[in-house]
Amino acid sequence: MQAVNQKGKGIHGVREIDMAKVLVTSKYCGGCSQAKNLLRKRGIKFREVDADTKSGDKFCDKHSIRTVPTMIIDGKKTNNIDKWFK
Repeated sequence: MQAVNQKGKGIHGVREIDMAKVLVTSKYCGGCSQAKNLLRKRGIKFREVDADTKSGDKFCDKHSIRTVPTMIIDGKKTNNIDKWFK
């Protein structure tokens, strides 16, 4: 879990409590679009972090994320879309 500052917001404006499901994406990533569609189709709420932005880049550095799409589910990272939510 990320640290939360005094205003209750962490990097990229994601609150600690909102870290249950975070999807890290890039706008030029086809797999990212597939991942978002899969989550939406299944009705799963998630917070999206755009790795192409300055704040998204900081988020990726903090969480050692090097590939997209990457999903953080309850603090655990995965980028294997085929195994998500089976």
